[in-house]
Amino acid sequence: MFKTNWQLQRHESKKISCVPQNDREGKYCEYCMKEFRRPQNLRNHYQVCAEKGDCVRDLEIKLGVPYPTHIAKLTCRFCKYKSTTSSNLNRHIKTCEFKQRYKESLEIKLQIQQSCNVGRVAVTNNITNINNNIIQVNSLGRENTDYLTPGVLRRIWRTSKTAEEQFAKTLMIIHGNKEHPENHNIVYTNMRGNTALVKIGDSFEYRNINEILDMAGSNMLDIIVFDTKYDALSEGEKATLETLCDSELSQKVAHLAKTELYNNYKNGSVQKPEALMM
Repeated sequence: MFKTNWQLQRHESKKISCVPQNDREGKYCEYCMKEFRRPQNLRNHYQVCAEKGDCVRDLEIKLGVPYPTHIAKLTCRFCKYKSTTSSNLNRHIKTCEFKQRYKESLEIKLQIQQSCNVGRVAVTNNITNINNNIIQVNSLGRENTDYLTPGVLRRIWRTSKTAEEQFAKTLMIIHGNKEHPENHNIVYTNMRGNTALVKIGDSFEYRNINEILDMAGSNMLDIIVFDTKYDALSEGEKATLETLCDSELSQKVAHLAKTELYNNYKNGSVQKPEALMM
């Protein structure tokens, strides 16, 4: 709006024609969020956009995850690796381990979202937010262990070098399994801290981390020993299990378990309950 007719005439006589505010707003590529002033330039860009057709970006779009716009040039957005050329960066991204982990987390998130859409995931007050999706988390001692078959135990034990590592890995296949967020009932956010969040009954509360791991370890052994899984184990595997029972929660086992729990929290696989996110 102009106060005088002269101001309006001067505005209209400018070499650059007046463009309405809405028309001055650029168009963004939905894949990489690059802005273009002209629709034709945007259409041309779509033909060569590096993010178009990328499996991770497709998952992000389906889930409504915005593309990060603060990444420095020639830097991997998944692990912050810095390259000197775009060709080297593209080769790195194709094999980036952090990208693969992120892709797996998005796939789980999409599965959860789809389950929620068909009503297969109950939403109650006793929930936690896993990558912005609502999950019913089981309380300690009430974990879903249907997937803990003799075959799974066998693979864990065969790839472990010590009894302590066997114990810790078996514990984490329950409480740190990325494919079973319903069992993420232990949230350890500080490797130097003595406490962690654990779901007891209907709510999360802070408890001593060593006490939590001791309870979780006892529950794990009960599940294996008093379940029919024990009968399906070979004699050698039963001997391994007896070693685990004798090992109990040593200092080394506790350290290994704490490290795994902390890493799960740090990489976003396990998150604090929504009510406690401040």
